[in-house]
Amino acid sequence: MITLADRYNAKVLLFGEYTVLDGSAAVAIPLASKYGRWGTGGIKNSSDGIKLLKSHLTQLYYKNEISGIDFDRLELDLSRGLSFDSTIPIGYGLGSSGALTAAFYDRYFHKSTQLSLTELRSVLATVEGAFHGSSSGLDPLVSLLNMPLLVHPDGDVELLDCDRSVLLAKCRLVDTGMSRSTAALVQAYKHTRKESQEFKTATEAIADITDSLIAAYVLGHYADYEQLYRQLSMAQLHTLTMLIPKKYVELWQQGQEEQAFYMKLCGAGGGGCLLLHVVDEGKTADILQSESMISIS
Repeated sequence: MITLADRYNAKVLLFGEYTVLDGSAAVAIPLASKYGRWGTGGIKNSSDGIKLLKSHLTQLYYKNEISGIDFDRLELDLSRGLSFDSTIPIGYGLGSSGALTAAFYDRYFHKSTQLSLTELRSVLATVEGAFHGSSSGLDPLVSLLNMPLLVHPDGDVELLDCDRSVLLAKCRLVDTGMSRSTAALVQAYKHTRKESQEFKTATEAIADITDSLIAAYVLGHYADYEQLYRQLSMAQLHTLTMLIPKKYVELWQQGQEEQAFYMKLCGAGGGGCLLLHVVDEGKTADILQSESMISIS
């Protein structure tokens, strides 16, 4: 039985950035330190987002493309000033629109039948399309279920209930202080991959490393995990440099050279957050002493 959360956490795409577009596996986990919840104003009033969802779903409803929405309750809530108060930064790849989508589904959709994960993901993707035009549905699914998810290469999704707290304790999010547009970056990636065979081959190699890294993570093969994380970090630095903010290219290299940490993209890159696996706590603290970091465990 799936239990829905009373608050809607941010999400971190732990593995699979970009390569999931090309058929690799992916792992996404909830981030409890950043979240959204229903309120009447506060940290960030997103009534505009609620109204956008209402407009989007109303159009789909009259086209018979979606059903089961309690529009009466929605209208009443809007008249009373309901908002979605969120600490999730916008444009960081942490699922700000996904959390609102999950909350909206939880509050306004009639759930008379038990949907499979695939079906639920599809519905959530349709709802989140209000913000992005298209959506994988993964972000809101993580926020709604508040559980780690494994995406298989064929697109099937399963709950990931293995305890990997030891590995996650070594992970940090580095806040670049810059927001970015995921859609624009994804479009540029797809264009480059289509036009350059060399780039395509390099991203295929990254996808292979990603799949092996996810397998090591799921199975708890710690030694393999750290070595593969290092390989992924090096491959992304070499191939996806254009997605790394310039300031962090040097830090990325320094972390590798001094075996202090291995850094990788977190989502689309170009800003937002970067992910790192800490090898040496002391060296990491020295190198990144001026950076804002968030634990994800």
